[in-house]
Amino acid sequence: MIESLFTWLSHFLNWRSCLIIFVLMNLKSIPLSWHLRALYHFLRHHPGKPYSNASPVTSSDVKPQSTPAATKLLFGTVTITTQSPMLEADFNWHKSNSTYFSDLDISRLVLMTRVYFGGFSVISRELASEGHTGRMSFTLGSVYCSFRRPLRPYDSYAVSSKVLAWDRKWLYIISWFERKGSSGVIATAVSKYVCKKGRFTVPPERLLRASGLLPSKGHFARSDVNKKSGERTTGARTTEEPQCEKGGERVASVISKDEEQWESEIETERVRGLESVKSFIDLDDISFSEVAKILQS
Repeated sequence: MIESLFTWLSHFLNWRSCLIIFVLMNLKSIPLSWHLRALYHFLRHHPGKPYSNASPVTSSDVKPQSTPAATKLLFGTVTITTQSPMLEADFNWHKSNSTYFSDLDISRLVLMTRVYFGGFSVISRELASEGHTGRMSFTLGSVYCSFRRPLRPYDSYAVSSKVLAWDRKWLYIISWFERKGSSGVIATAVSKYVCKKGRFTVPPERLLRASGLLPSKGHFARSDVNKKSGERTTGARTTEEPQCEKGGERVASVISKDEEQWESEIETERVRGLESVKSFIDLDDISFSEVAKILQS
């Protein structure tokens, strides 16, 4: 019996079977695996019908989604689950710090797909009609990551991301890692994205509105955190009602009380988020200026 078992093992454990087992245990780290993961999550999470009205031509044709649904989409959390294979381990037998960023890429991709997908093609066509050439793209500006606890090979964990805030250029995202079945946070990260149409910078607010996640254009307050002084500056709320064409006449649009309350809630959350990332914004500026000084010296 034992001799038969050893004979079977000697035939089974050849170099081919060992290679197959090794690859299966490290699928996440083989070439092109990141691209396949990204494609899978994009196809899984993109909304099939991003609009409440069919085939909008411009962002002004987009009707905002219902306020609870839009707020949940805009400030909601997306989560992916994965494992850390052996090939991601460093000399300490922990998940290597560099491999956290590939997981962050996938988590942020899921979030950006959910938040921006609805208005992406609409804004692209709109900008093209305005004379802006080139393709639409999202660019990661910077990432700050803090490591708190280690992950061992083949530990299961979750990566969550949510929109924290945005200003006239950047969309700020906060992400965190949690071990599956545990409430302890393993690592946290803050990232910022910019959207471009060729060389033209697309304001995040414009894309969010085209996705139906913000109230009607012209009624959203402008509040940002001054990077240098830390003071909050709030743009004056427009008193002129936006006009729309109807039957050749210009008709003032009407904003409901629910939409005004929705706008106020979103702006409060956005400004709170900007306050929380102020140190990250300052650190980003400081690091760039310090390197510039070193290169000039």
